[in-house]
Amino acid sequence: MKRAPTAGLFLILVAGLAGAAATAVHLGLPEPSGSYPVGRTSMTWADPSRPETHTEDPSDTREVLATIWFPAEEGTGSGSEYIETAEGLVSSGEISRPAAAALRFVRDPARPGAKVSSDRETYPVVIFSPGNATNAGFYASIVEDLASHGYIVVGIDHPYQVAAVKLAGGEVAVYDKAAERSPAAGKIRERVADIRLALDRLVELNAAGESVGASLDLSRVGIMGHSNGGIAAVEACRADARLSACMNIDGQLAGGPFSYEEQAGPPEQPFMYLTKEPEIHPVLAERFEAGGPGTFRVVVPAAAHDHFGDGALFKPTFNPFARTSDNVIEVARGFSRAFFDHTLQGEPVGVLGKLAAPTDVFVNVYPLAGKPQLPNSS
Repeated sequence: MKRAPTAGLFLILVAGLAGAAATAVHLGLPEPSGSYPVGRTSMTWADPSRPETHTEDPSDTREVLATIWFPAEEGTGSGSEYIETAEGLVSSGEISRPAAAALRFVRDPARPGAKVSSDRETYPVVIFSPGNATNAGFYASIVEDLASHGYIVVGIDHPYQVAAVKLAGGEVAVYDKAAERSPAAGKIRERVADIRLALDRLVELNAAGESVGASLDLSRVGIMGHSNGGIAAVEACRADARLSACMNIDGQLAGGPFSYEEQAGPPEQPFMYLTKEPEIHPVLAERFEAGGPGTFRVVVPAAAHDHFGDGALFKPTFNPFARTSDNVIEVARGFSRAFFDHTLQGEPVGVLGKLAAPTDVFVNVYPLAGKPQLPNSS
């Protein structure tokens, strides 16, 4: 005799349908909020002076993939794939084949082949370093928004530290899981060297005066990163004075948000730490205070670590119309833009307190002595 479906099975079926519907609703990235369309191009930069330590061939030298998002001329360029190395991501083991297939349906507003907008002669530059085992392209919702507001954003894919990178010779470098046991300091130093290589290549690109290179304002260069990329951003600021501002998104190691070294404090450049952590160790609180004017800590209590990238936007949910991940991305977009508007374009610090936020946010402007926090909330 056939049995009728139980209530539990019915609920499972409903949950599956709700999840599928929610994923469909979020198949496209959030549209950039700025006035510029966004163009995208990519370049591979080699460093013949550095041997590649992740391979066994002694003739291999280090190279990085740079994805560049920029303010585009209206009507130029065409639609693009969200992630171009989907097969490499499967090879890396970071995502499944069905997930890689689904990525091909994600709508990305960026336009390969677009021309840089002629609205301004040059645009300030922001370098971006992604989290561990995560490609820079998986932060498109944040970096493309910056580009739509008049920034040229250079995302660096660090081979063997991100999920998958297609190298100049056509081979795909996948995440080096064996390196997970390596000390964090070595990983961060490798990233810093990659960032400094990128700065050198941007100088060469600017001098050549071609394509996007002619529009780079290298007197106004900031850097931001998530997780390991956030720590690398701070260390790069310490190592290279060409960087004028530094933003760490939820990156913490032995030195908290400042470094892999326990005793480190904020860099000399203006510094923002965007985090989910409402509590702060008294020692770190003292270091933030010692950082003085130009030091900021922005707390989004509702966030999780992965909410600062695109991945959480694609996760199924029972309610596709009220999602914490969307709210956190909106906050991250707003504060990264406000921070660089302040530090690279001279906007007053009050711009940090004027952002509308769809979830609670607390802004600490240092030194705190005698100053209230700037609350941002819905």
